[in-house]
Amino acid sequence: QYKAVFEYYKGLIGLRKSHPAFRMPSTKMIQDNLKFIDTGDAGVIAYRIKNNANGDEWKSILVVLNGYISVKTIKVPAGKWTMVADGETVNQKGIKKVSGGDFDAAGTAAYVFYGN
Repeated sequence: QYKAVFEYYKGLIGLRKSHPAFRMPSTKMIQDNLKFIDTGDAGVIAYRIKNNANGDEWKSILVVLNGYISVKTIKVPAGKWTMVADGETVNQKGIKKVSGGDFDAAGTAAYVFYGN
């Protein structure tokens, strides 16, 4: 009955295992490479991991978590981003391309992008 949810979480775990940026081993490394983005909304959390953190192949990673049940618009930093998780699917080769600017995040969803 919950196979889709199982597969999604399996994909997120695979994403974490494949990218050392999600496993930074020290407080200093986290402080140097992880920056929260002010979304202007307490129910929407966004942060950027930069500088090929912990030797990651992705230069910059953007994570957006929408805790609301409704869609919320957030500002994606300028540049070209590849979405790899969209709340339902995880595909490390990319789901779609997104440019900086406004982005509609579905309710109770997590998004992961990589890019510049």
